[in-house]
Amino acid sequence: MNLRLHNFSAPAEIQGTDTIQLGIETDLTLNYNFKKDINIKAGYSQLFAAEGMEYLKNNFDDNSNY
Repeated sequence: MNLRLHNFSAPAEIQGTDTIQLGIETDLTLNYNFKKDINIKAGYSQLFAAEGMEYLKNNFDDNSNY
């Protein structure tokens, strides 16, 4: 099992806001080896958008991003 966190931010303050924060993404992956040559991999990702991402995408409906 592997869990990774990614922080996304703009290189400068986003016009119309006072933030550079775009959001945080979590990635979860699972890997199971049945035998030497057989394995299964599965994963899930979710983005938790911040105010900056909502402003850039012009999307303020709080939908999930996965």
